[in-house]
This record gives sequence, structure tokens and C-alpha cells, in this order.
Amino acid sequence: PLVYIHWFKPLRQLDNAVGMFCVSRLTRHHQPNAAVIPADRLVQICHPIP
Repeated sequence: PLVYIHWFKPLRQLDNAVGMFCVSRLTRHHQPNAAVIPADRLVQICHPIP
């Protein structure tokens, strides 16, 4: 199976107001930067959404 991945910018700074890192999508030419990759290359660091 294949998975569709949205790439995000690296974590930079902790938001002191909420105590969490803020994330934002990586873009290319003002469009979301995404890829389709084989599921066996996926390293799970968060829960995938079906």
C-alpha cells in the first residue's frame, strides 16, 4: 500500500503560551508539499489518519 504524506517545516521554538511546538505545512510554489510513498518506508512518529 501507499501513503500520502504532507510535509511540515521542522520544529523550531516552543510556544510558551500553550507549552507546545507550533507546526506549519511546508509549501513549494505556494502549494502544499506532499508525496506518495510506500507504506513500508513510513516511520511512525505520530498516528496516521485513514
